[in-house]
Amino acid sequence: MGETVNFVWIGDKLGPLHAACIRSFRRHGHRTVLHAFETPKDTPDGVEMFDASQLLSRSEIVTYRHEKSLALTANIYRYRLLQAGLGIYADCDVYCVRPFPEQDWLFGWESNNVVNNAVLKAPADSDLVKSLVQCTSGRHFIAPWWSPGKTAVYKRLEKVGLGRDIRRTRWGTTGPQLLTFLIKKYGLADKALPMDAFYPVHQAMTDLLFDAGLSVRDVTTPRTYAIHLYNNSITPTFDPPPGSPLAEILAGS
Repeated sequence: MGETVNFVWIGDKLGPLHAACIRSFRRHGHRTVLHAFETPKDTPDGVEMFDASQLLSRSEIVTYRHEKSLALTANIYRYRLLQAGLGIYADCDVYCVRPFPEQDWLFGWESNNVVNNAVLKAPADSDLVKSLVQCTSGRHFIAPWWSPGKTAVYKRLEKVGLGRDIRRTRWGTTGPQLLTFLIKKYGLADKALPMDAFYPVHQAMTDLLFDAGLSVRDVTTPRTYAIHLYNNSITPTFDPPPGSPLAEILAGS
């Protein structure tokens, strides 16, 4: 069996897209582990369950204040998962098209300047993982790219409970923005796989997934391991026509 791939979910139902994505990893020989506080009723057969409360208490579940999204909690959780040395982390909207490589570092460019964290693996004792966990622990967020003066001010405010509430950070701040900054800081950019490894379909081009004239093969390259589907972008129009890449994904082929 291939490397362990971990997912995290908060809620009682995955939905057809997320379930299909998790199944795709099993189909390609990966051991799949779903981290949850309760088992979703549509969890695919053969998926192992992990009690998420071992890494994150329910009281630590937080949402972005502006977007009302649990993506913030997912960011916090994936870094703790890496710290625990449990293997690869993948978002539940990542569709596997071939087995992932077995290597210590696994992440990829989403664009010329951004490394996304939808697929992520790094050594538990690395400076990268230590910094990701440190930056997302606790109620307050201090960005490592802030100036020394601003950092000092917010550290003083944090001591009296008036720091920057992590819930007030914008979407992506504790995800790709933080990850990319730290990868560059620690000289790890050369370890990032090219865009087509995990992000062959850019978020602005998810309409391609609904094109009945295309297949999954058409939107990938020989270097592609998976497709990040950007579920938040496609859900409002989730009605894939027969023959489209998304219909193929849901059919599990």
